[in-house]
Amino acid sequence: MTKLRICAALLCWQDGDDCLWKTLDAAAPYCDLLLADGHFAGCANVGLPLVSDLEATIERYPGIRVEQREEWAGVTEKVDWILGADADWLLLLAADEELRNGHLLEQTLTDTDLDYWPIPFRNGGRIEVCPTKCIRPSRFIRSVAGVNAYEHADGHVYRVPPGTGDQDSPAVQWAVEAVNAGSVPYLDHHPDSRPEPRSGVRLQGVDIDSFPADAEPWPDWPYTGKP
Repeated sequence: MTKLRICAALLCWQDGDDCLWKTLDAAAPYCDLLLADGHFAGCANVGLPLVSDLEATIERYPGIRVEQREEWAGVTEKVDWILGADADWLLLLAADEELRNGHLLEQTLTDTDLDYWPIPFRNGGRIEVCPTKCIRPSRFIRSVAGVNAYEHADGHVYRVPPGTGDQDSPAVQWAVEAVNAGSVPYLDHHPDSRPEPRSGVRLQGVDIDSFPADAEPWPDWPYTGKP
């Protein structure tokens, strides 16, 4: 069986080395690494450097591919750069999201026919599923709204199903059982790992491109059963 090429791609801005390195350390044994670093236009400047000091990061992670700009137009521009990666799968991560059970990632993604995989996401004591964070780049031509909507290879513009923590959802019930059993890879959210001025600024507060009114729901909605 041909080995899957999986890239962990970080959308990073004003996060600090300690936070960034925890996420890269967790992903590096199982993934190639991409880093889209720099501030977003329209996002509050919290008083930290607009870009990271990357010399130590590049030395620590040989082979990491980095694109650094003092100001990106928005989340969409970063995601479009990441979509150009030579990879079978992308994990789209913030710098405070660490991969757990990464040794299970390749087999899990080999076994699915979906264009995305609704990876479980542990946020404190709550487990959710997040399809926007694990996608096949070959199926997507470009981002049209950050990690939330894409032009697909079939010519349609689709909304990627948003993350959900609805405990009545069969997919969330599956995720809770699987994470607790240690049988799936998942993401662990640690917002307190960011430097204090940055920890309160979330990606949801960044002004991204307008959500397209004609975007269609994804054909294979993931919340009706086990993915």
